[in-house]
Amino acid sequence: SDRNCAPGMSASAATKLANNNVQFVIGAFCSATTKAAALILDQHKIPLLSPGAIKKNLTQRKFRYLFRICNREDYEGIAILNFISKKLKPKSIYIVNTRFSGIDEKSLSELTENGIQIAGYEMPEQYSYSTESVSRIIEEIATQKPEAVLLFNGELGILKGIRIKSLHCQVAMTASPMNPVFYDKYKPLME
Repeated sequence: SDRNCAPGMSASAATKLANNNVQFVIGAFCSATTKAAALILDQHKIPLLSPGAIKKNLTQRKFRYLFRICNREDYEGIAILNFISKKLKPKSIYIVNTRFSGIDEKSLSELTENGIQIAGYEMPEQYSYSTESVSRIIEEIATQKPEAVLLFNGELGILKGIRIKSLHCQVAMTASPMNPVFYDKYKPLME
């Protein structure tokens, strides 16, 4: 039910599973589909284990039967920025932050306090998955020449563009390579 991260499909699948008296559900991956499934499964007291739903508001909703084995987005944002600061140690970074609220102003200021210049920062409202948007970001990365690029959630087009243009930078990513929706597409790019 989660192959397209479509909440309607997830709710429909959760209803079907509940009607078939399943005892336990593993999935969904996306936060929106997890929420849609949890709304149904919680009413039927069916435990739902999500491997990838990172939105912190899921646990704030007090679902009694929803469990996850991943970090919340706010913890993930802190962890990835710590990794970049302490392990990658780039002089500059370009951040493509789409559909993700795990990075706040404090986190960004910690990067600059550690001597990392923010070469560019794409916000969710500035970005679409259109070819024009991806091309614009790749050109900006090529112009800025950051030592590192941080990609959040499904930025396959940007990852491909970095490889195609042979841009010399480290790439850090969150979540998406493990998402079954994206894994087959990412695998050749990560080898």
